[in-house]
Amino acid sequence: MLVLSRKQNESIRLGENIVITVLRTKGKKVRLGIEAPDNVHVLRGELEFGSNSDGLLAHDEAEADAESGPLRAQLSMPNV
Repeated sequence: MLVLSRKQNESIRLGENIVITVLRTKGKKVRLGIEAPDNVHVLRGELEFGSNSDGLLAHDEAEADAESGPLRAQLSMPNV
């Protein structure tokens, strides 16, 4: 496992098409923005691919639709 430290507004690039940016930190949480192609499924670690044709659980689709701006998903995870 590669472990990196990043500050707010700093990014990590995975390959040519995926960028993870630290948007905000607050207490023991960090808000991440993930930019990825449409064919890359982005889910929180505790979720599994599931019920519909896209492999997303129904409540995750609603959450993704509610997001605005260029980022496809924003996640809350423990500080790294």
